[in-house]
Amino acid sequence: MLVDKPIRSRLPAVILAACVLALAGCGETPVGGPPSEGREAKFVRAAKHGSIKKTRAMLDSGVRPDARGESGWTALMWAAAEENNDIVALLLARGADPELRNEAGETALMLASKWTRVPTVRALLKGGARTEARDRLGWSALMWASLKGRTDIVRVLLESGANPAATDMDGNRPLMLAARGGHMPVVKLLLDRGVDPGQSNRFGDTATSMAEASGYPEVAAFLKKRR
Repeated sequence: MLVDKPIRSRLPAVILAACVLALAGCGETPVGGPPSEGREAKFVRAAKHGSIKKTRAMLDSGVRPDARGESGWTALMWAAAEENNDIVALLLARGADPELRNEAGETALMLASKWTRVPTVRALLKGGARTEARDRLGWSALMWASLKGRTDIVRVLLESGANPAATDMDGNRPLMLAARGGHMPVVKLLLDRGVDPGQSNRFGDTATSMAEASGYPEVAAFLKKRR
């Protein structure tokens, strides 16, 4: 029976509480409750956490391989970032696009070049990931790997055709980023590829000056000898 407002306002709190409990017991859903997680979100989460069985089952049920989670990352991005290589291979085989970007403009290859190891990078390259794709900073996968000191990743990217002299919007190059991070092995690798250590960005900074400013005098001295 409906209760009009004046009468309802005089009901004791304990009676109101009892009414709410009674409704809950009858299966009523409280207004404003949390929405259930969608299929695509569950799919992306399965890829992120390495559940190959669940990922495959959801693909078989019709979930798109390029579905995105709440973060805007695709299942392939998460699988690459978490080094779930079997899922990376599965998603690529089912048609996942390795060139899709997150909000920062990063591709799965860029994420892998920053955080994971050679097998993940190789799987993405085999699946069609482009080495020269750029994020919103104008950085390529090679630039990220150089900044992070990922020597093995740098080597694989170079072997796959990455441009060692590529520049971002400010004229920064992989060698400059490696020098800024003090990563001598990457510096040597890039120099062996014929990169000119005397090149500067639009602010006049060189790899040598970046190494000096970042507190890596040994790297700076080595670069001076190679000029």
